[in-house]
Amino acid sequence: MSRLITLAASVVMAAAVLVASATAQTVGTANSCNKINGCMWDFIYENQMMKQSGLLTKAMEEGRANKEAFEALREWERTHGTAPSNLR
Repeated sequence: MSRLITLAASVVMAAAVLVASATAQTVGTANSCNKINGCMWDFIYENQMMKQSGLLTKAMEEGRANKEAFEALREWERTHGTAPSNLR
């Protein structure tokens, strides 16, 4: 009886983990949609609009600048020991 309870608990836990991981993968994507025909075309059109309007390029440039600033701060911390107190 104890083994049966342990096996049942293991199966329930495994199912819960699978459901949670499947839910985490689809949240925020074109797959998580409540339209009858799906949202894949909305997702594609939004990506195309971002490319054509330049928003995607701007976001990529801002991301690169942020990464460079972070790496410069890391280098400063490595050479001086701590981060500067006033970053502005």
